[in-house]
Amino acid sequence: MRFAADGEPGCLSRARWLEAIGDRRMLLCSAVAERGADYWNLTTTATASYTGWVINGSKILASVLPAATHFYCRLKAARPSG
Repeated sequence: MRFAADGEPGCLSRARWLEAIGDRRMLLCSAVAERGADYWNLTTTATASYTGWVINGSKILASVLPAATHFYCRLKAARPSG
């Protein structure tokens, strides 16, 4: 499930995300903190592959992970090598 601008095809609108969270149909885990990184200089990357995305990195905190229904992770897209 992706979050993007309202009305973008294939994405859930902000209002629907907030409704799902407010109705307790969605409990969102947040994994954003990285050792040695700041808000704009992330070390976790996502690289496109033939089967989807390959994510590499280490987070130091993932809030409410055991109970979460959805997972949010800050990362940066990396260019495929080759």
